Amino acid sequence: MARPHGGSDARGEGGGRHPRHRARGADRDAERGRPRHADLHAERCRRGQAAGAGAHLRADSARRPGGWRPHAPDRGAGGADPRQVPGIARARPFSGPGDRRLKRALCIVAHPDDIEFFCAGSVLLMTRRGVHVDFVVATSGDKGTEDPDIEGPALAARREAEQRQAAAMLGAQDVEFLRHADAELTESLELRGEFVRAIRRSRPDLLLTFDPTPGYRQHPDHRVVGRMALDAAWPCARDRLTHPDMGPPHKTAEAWLFAGPKPTLKVDVSSVLAEKIAARLEHGSQTGSPAALRARWRHIAGEERFAQVDLR
Repeated sequence: MARPHGGSDARGEGGGRHPRHRARGADRDAERGRPRHADLHAERCRRGQAAGAGAHLRADSARRPGGWRPHAPDRGAGGADPRQVPGIARARPFSGPGDRRLKRALCIVAHPDDIEFFCAGSVLLMTRRGVHVDFVVATSGDKGTEDPDIEGPALAARREAEQRQAAAMLGAQDVEFLRHADAELTESLELRGEFVRAIRRSRPDLLLTFDPTPGYRQHPDHRVVGRMALDAAWPCARDRLTHPDMGPPHKTAEAWLFAGPKPTLKVDVSSVLAEKIAARLEHGSQTGSPAALRARWRHIAGEERFAQVDLR
């Protein structure tokens, strides 16, 4: 029997069931209490998303914009998952600031007060149990003020002093200012090399920095620092022939990215909230009403959120 023009038969386009027949079948399923095919598909998708919601992230330029995707285990030549091969064990991600494997950490940020805004509580929880924590600040915040009576070098000097005082309160060991111009950071080999040098000198187990993922409002310096810090940690600081003049290579185990849209780790910092607020208030040039900040932060600053990135 000849088919209608266009190559379709009575079963519908492409040989499938006719749309009217599919609709009737779906109606019968609904009447009998069976889930529709579309509902089953949606449920499978929902379960898949839920199963992957806590996945750790790793570098891979083929997926998520910004070069990151949910972690998938490396596979050997035979295609086997190393977690299922006898004799091969995959390291567990850090459970939080209290993880005893954490001995050294490095915070790389764009401006004075970034650390106090985004990760000061976690820093306190680490330093109080003896973790060595260093800070690297890419700019001195020389454009961050609404005060018409201060600018340029005077503002930068004040903000550096504020950051040093806050760092002392948080228990940080070293604070380095790279002194790039505020609001003018760009992705460059120079900046990446400076971050590589800082990582190789500090030799952290953990890097804390900005989530550079595009698609939401963020200071441009934050995106640049996040991208360059991650590139510096993996693979550049690890590889001895990359930036060879910046010190011996170092492998950082993990990065925690803050200020991003998809956190995978939540840290309760309510036990050190008062100290976190006090450190934030050291940045007087950035504080309008200390009383208002205290009242607001008591309600919103008791938890810090990060996206964990496996760099192992």
